[in-house]
Amino acid sequence: MATELPVIGSDQPLQPSDAIDHDKLQRKGFAKSAVAALKRVSSAAGFVLSIEGPWGSGKTSILSMMEQLIRMDDSEGTVIVHFNPWLVGERDPLLRQFLNSIATAIKIKDNAEVAKKASKELINYADVLDFVKWVPGAEPWASIVKGVLKSAGKATGGVADQKSRDIEGQKERLEKALEELDKKIYVFIDDVDRLFPAEVFEMVRIIKAVGHLPNVGYVVAWDPEYVRRALKAAAVPQAVNYIDKIVQVRLPVPAISAHARLQLLNEGIASLSVEATANRFAKQDERLQSLYFQGLRDLLEQPRDVTRVMNTVSVIEPGLRGEVVFADILGLSCLMVRAPRVYDALRRNPELFTSGMSSYDENKKKHQEEHRDKMDRLFAKTPNPVAVQKLVHHLFPAAAKASGHFAFGNAVDVEGHLAAPSRLNIAMSMAIGVTDVSLVDARHYILEPLKRAQIETTLTSDNCLGFLDMLGDVAKTISKGEIADLERLCIAIGRLIDREPISSSKNRRGFFTISAENLARTAIENLTASNQTHSAPHIAHTIAIDPDALTLAADIISDGAAPKRNNGSMMCVSSKQDAASRKLASNTISAVEGGTFWSVCNPSRVLWTIMRTAPNAAKRVFAAIKREDQNLDRFALSFLKHSFSSDGGQSYGLPDDPAVKNMVDPRVLLTHAKRRLKDEKLDYPARAAWRSVVEKKPLYGFDGSDAGS
Repeated sequence: MATELPVIGSDQPLQPSDAIDHDKLQRKGFAKSAVAALKRVSSAAGFVLSIEGPWGSGKTSILSMMEQLIRMDDSEGTVIVHFNPWLVGERDPLLRQFLNSIATAIKIKDNAEVAKKASKELINYADVLDFVKWVPGAEPWASIVKGVLKSAGKATGGVADQKSRDIEGQKERLEKALEELDKKIYVFIDDVDRLFPAEVFEMVRIIKAVGHLPNVGYVVAWDPEYVRRALKAAAVPQAVNYIDKIVQVRLPVPAISAHARLQLLNEGIASLSVEATANRFAKQDERLQSLYFQGLRDLLEQPRDVTRVMNTVSVIEPGLRGEVVFADILGLSCLMVRAPRVYDALRRNPELFTSGMSSYDENKKKHQEEHRDKMDRLFAKTPNPVAVQKLVHHLFPAAAKASGHFAFGNAVDVEGHLAAPSRLNIAMSMAIGVTDVSLVDARHYILEPLKRAQIETTLTSDNCLGFLDMLGDVAKTISKGEIADLERLCIAIGRLIDREPISSSKNRRGFFTISAENLARTAIENLTASNQTHSAPHIAHTIAIDPDALTLAADIISDGAAPKRNNGSMMCVSSKQDAASRKLASNTISAVEGGTFWSVCNPSRVLWTIMRTAPNAAKRVFAAIKREDQNLDRFALSFLKHSFSSDGGQSYGLPDDPAVKNMVDPRVLLTHAKRRLKDEKLDYPARAAWRSVVEKKPLYGFDGSDAGS
């Protein structure tokens, strides 16, 4: 099976050749206004215009649209120059590269003598400035010339006297050449906000130095806040206002309209695999709609935000598909990209997001304030604290409640909510671990018969009981008619608990452990209820007589024989109860003789059920057991199970129940117990079980200590 590769958006800006055709943000009008402003360039002076916006806001795409508009209405042979200082890579060559770029563009555009002259003068100007390692613009021209001549004279022994090294003279010759060229030159400068602060300062000085050149207009795209901080780091006085001294027109990038933002997000989702958004959970569409208005919309402020979030979704979604609802995968991706510190806190301390406040907490108000303070400090580290809070409270309602805020709804495991602990554990590891329970597998087990055997092989001792529990939860979400083989499915679940790894769960009993037979029975009851059929008694009887589902058969028969029969859905009809009990006994004898009985999930439950409901067959069962195991140790460890304590573990004892004689005469059992205790090789817990018969009191299996109250 081919691996599904994530669809990664390139995050490339629009290209000058067709930028307007692909304008999804309705920014053509803005680009037209910027071009109109740029045309203020004249033969008397240059002009500097800035396109300003945060990183990822689409500045480069606007430059492309402007270039396309200029070329579409170009009757004068306008020269367009592209300069990206970020690609230069070093601070010192910035000015030379900048002027050489303009010179090269002029020469390529027009090979006439006047163009060659302008190109030559630009290169000469660059040579002069590169020679003295001085960027003009930081001081008055007179002071610069003085410093240049002094430096050049010392360095070259008089070269400074040459006209080609005369900065002021070269500047005048350049200005004259540009005037004679009589062509507009538009220089597009991008990615200034990717530079290091020192390089930003250098680039600003360059623009200030050459911004006056005639017939040259500069369009610089940058994040004004980043530039301001860079200038401040360079100790520039009044860094806040410094840009205004250089740029004639500053144009902030328009905010994305609500319609354009939604369109970008919808296109991003549409680019994913069809399987990514397939309907797998109840209320899936409603949750996605709600997510958009609960913080997601406000966090996707720039086009690049949408691209980066959708790229993250495309990477993590395949591993979480069917385990976490798509809306929550999208919300989690947004936190990863737009609020990484919140995501890191979620990864390190999930309880902060998932543990609610008890309504009986005497210090509830104090604890709410403490929780709210922690979360507020966390949100304050994000670009949009209000939106991040809304998103977190939507995804994790317990976090909202713990902070004293209103929360709508609760985390529902079977609806794939991220806040459900089992789902969050999977989401944090980005895959199903050996201890995790798969919602996908639970659904497939219920709805796809051909996949059941394979799914059973994936169960482990750590997740098998959770899988049974998940089957019961998923069963509630199944609609009538969805299950094609309801009876076979229920039998499969009954048989499942008597096979590994579930059958050995009896050996890992904890204080709060729920028995496998109870989980299996609940799952089957939910399945029959969801299917809205009247077949439950028939299915119950079919399981009760099944030779490969002894534990659940005993559970069904035992409940049906209770003095106060509650006539629940999973019970045999009264007329078939006795026959089912006898069949359980014969099936047990076959299992004993076949060597499989002691590996079922709960042999104790089976033996006690036969003892009470099939008294005439019980002794035959005991006889079969003794034929296979003369010591009867395994019988003792099952039949004599008494209770379980979190301190002492499993205890053993022979109850004072008259029905015991249906299985074995207590006197015979006592005699056998005394004989077994003479065996010095007999160890605990079997020794404790036989001692309990002799001493007539319950004993702990691990050391034989008294387990009485």
